[in-house]
Amino acid sequence: MASKYAPHALRIEPAEEYDNAIVGTSKDGLIVYSYQRIIQILTDYHKMDEDEALDWADYNIFGSLNPDKPEFKVSYAMKYKWKSTFTFRKVLKKFKSQ
Repeated sequence: MASKYAPHALRIEPAEEYDNAIVGTSKDGLIVYSYQRIIQILTDYHKMDEDEALDWADYNIFGSLNPDKPEFKVSYAMKYKWKSTFTFRKVLKKFKSQ
């Protein structure tokens, strides 16, 4: 990872999916993910219904956070929610063109 991140900063994998949920970097060098975007990735790309996506993310992603030394941060701000339905094919095309 680039040096702008804290040594213990964690990137959620697979990065090609979850990097689309990154909304910034915290003052202490941790990656900040949008909660709403992660849920939308799970519902649109992985075809989970909203309850299933919420349960899966809370257990498998956010449940891994150590409150004493977090490796990433989560923003619950609604301003980071996508305005339209997330289409993963457009994102993959963007990654392939880079």
